[in-house]
Amino acid sequence: MTSPAAAATLAPASPMHPGPAPTRVGSVVVRQRPVALVLWVVAGGALLGALAWRSPLLVGMAAVAVVLVWNDRRIARDAVVTAEVELTPPIEVASGAPVAASLRVHGLRRPVVLRLPHRLGSSRLLVRDSSLCGVVLPATYRGVRTAMIVDVAASGPLGLADGIQRHLVRFNRPLVVVPAALDHEVRWPPRRSFAIATEPSNATGDDLVRSIRPYRRGDSPRRVHWKATAHHGSLMVTESDGLGVPMVRIVVSYGYLGPDAELAVQRAHWAAAEALGRGWRVRLVSRQPVGDVPVPIGTVPAPGPHGVSTVDGADPTAPFDLYAPVDAQRAVHPTSVRDEVVRHPRHLRRLLASVGPGPVPTPATGPVTRWIADTGDRWL
Repeated sequence: MTSPAAAATLAPASPMHPGPAPTRVGSVVVRQRPVALVLWVVAGGALLGALAWRSPLLVGMAAVAVVLVWNDRRIARDAVVTAEVELTPPIEVASGAPVAASLRVHGLRRPVVLRLPHRLGSSRLLVRDSSLCGVVLPATYRGVRTAMIVDVAASGPLGLADGIQRHLVRFNRPLVVVPAALDHEVRWPPRRSFAIATEPSNATGDDLVRSIRPYRRGDSPRRVHWKATAHHGSLMVTESDGLGVPMVRIVVSYGYLGPDAELAVQRAHWAAAEALGRGWRVRLVSRQPVGDVPVPIGTVPAPGPHGVSTVDGADPTAPFDLYAPVDAQRAVHPTSVRDEVVRHPRHLRRLLASVGPGPVPTPATGPVTRWIADTGDRWL
């Protein structure tokens, strides 16, 4: 059952607790409010008066003030230490779109406030019980995400102290943040035809041998037909098709992270999806992370005008991460060039979500190739 207090959208708000939040995962900070400082002063004055006048009443007043502040600090600290946040995001979400997830906080002793730290401030959510609830998390950029940073804050029953602890909340399943598909004009090349075809528009593909033709510069040596070469006295190569299923190779290449790079990935998404919709086989050549390493790739989470991503007027070229500590530097994971046949649209989106920066060599031979880069697109 969804808790009405917890089933709310995370919205920008001023921090609940003054002063800086913890910068390390697992660290706990307990701060006293001004009223607690007043009680410390009262306790100190009562203790001095008890020593001067030997008054048991003043000793009792000092002891009560100390116990109240100490107990409030302990309860606030225990509330954030015992809380365990469970987040289940969707399998896939578009870059720049809010993330609708389910949330449950285990081990609650008191109501807590969940805070998402980032460079633009913070977002917070009040959770009163351990009921399963739905939340809308801020948008994040392209990549594969497995965890996020959450600050758990709570106050003591008397409001004398506030405790806050930084948690690394690992998702129950990876969150794949895919790029949007940017519609643009593409002049598709005509499909190749059989050598014996009567009309040049007859469709062919890139799988099976259908004809033999003279060698042309750039043809792969593996396509040389040696028997035909011996018969004609010159190099002859095989022409292949795939039972009417043509193939297009889409190469995604960009040098540096930024709006131009993200727009290139979005154009590649649209072009590949359009080719799949036309019934073509698609091969995607790009730089992918080595091993199963989650890679946050993009620069900023929310889409802005003209396809450039921005948040609240922030610099669209300044990278920041709503799902990581504000002082953390994003690790650069090693990547390698991979050439994969796209099996279905979801497979395409998964590959494009983790496309990383770096040079991609120009293919020398093979099917018709669409080169998509941050500097422009062209057919090879």
